Amino acid sequence: MVVIGQRVYEVLFNKDEDPINQYIEVQGVYFQVIGLFKSKRSGEGANEDNQ
Repeated sequence: MVVIGQRVYEVLFNKDEDPINQYIEVQGVYFQVIGLFKSKRSGEGANEDNQ
């Protein structure tokens, strides 16, 4: 199971697609998406968090 950041969501999924309960593959291992993370910070720190 995995929680993905906003940027990962933008890269892997369509804009109006719900990532929850879908699977993503990372280096040959499949993970079920159980949450989406969006930083409350702003600026460069937020970008790092969301990636």
